[in-house]
Amino acid sequence: MAQPPAARLILSDLVADLHAAGQLRTWSVIVSVFGDTALTRGSRMPASVLGQILAPLGIEPGAMRTALSRLAKDGWIESERSGRTSTYKLTAPALSESGVASQAIYGRTRPVTEASPRLMLWPENRDIPVDARLIPLRRGAGLWLGGEIPAALLSGALMAAEISDPIPDWVQAVVASPELADQIHELMTCFQPLRDLMQGSPTLLPVEAVAARVALTHAWRRIALRVPRVPNDFLPEHWPEPACRRFVLDLHKDLSALADPWLDAYLKGMPDEATPNVSQKLS
Repeated sequence: MAQPPAARLILSDLVADLHAAGQLRTWSVIVSVFGDTALTRGSRMPASVLGQILAPLGIEPGAMRTALSRLAKDGWIESERSGRTSTYKLTAPALSESGVASQAIYGRTRPVTEASPRLMLWPENRDIPVDARLIPLRRGAGLWLGGEIPAALLSGALMAAEISDPIPDWVQAVVASPELADQIHELMTCFQPLRDLMQGSPTLLPVEAVAARVALTHAWRRIALRVPRVPNDFLPEHWPEPACRRFVLDLHKDLSALADPWLDAYLKGMPDEATPNVSQKLS
């Protein structure tokens, strides 16, 4: 049966919007493909399967090959060749990093630091790595908020263990930035037509459902990994992240009903080492 035009238009409009916003960089999308599909079935994926997933996202084979070369050079993936078939998988460090990120992306609630947040004051020129998960309260002034402070950063820092209660509005506005809130609202607006489609009688082809799920996970990953891990009282009352998280995971589940059988047919049973089972986080 031919696919109804409405479903085809919804997916093509969604992809066009994501491309227009600069959110579908090929190398980054491929990372999302492995994180959202291969990790639940073993981390290996044939190039032919990857190409089928990327095609509905408007990514051409040439761009895919270029991105794969870049990811291999950067130590993210490695390849094996059997005859004319190339198979790719995440490297051990990339696999480990993807497993750590999976809770932030697929968890029903956002990760929260177990350590009590502290104010840290460093010299203005102190280089603070992104993976330290510290929040700048005054850009350029060296004042940061964090919970689990890496030991290497404690040297030379002035710490304040006690933080006022209740948390001032201006601190909440910095921690939960309006820019991030806007991006959260934009994601839900962008994917709402797809959610409406999936709540009716889904007419996407299975491979298109896989691609749509990758697009959803990719857009959400860009936000979820930036959501602050501070306690709830550091966030404003109407912070939209919890609603967006429910939106994403519910749509992910709806798309999976079509996507998973297709993925199982191509990837199930491929030999591989044990990998983090992110599907358990969606239950």
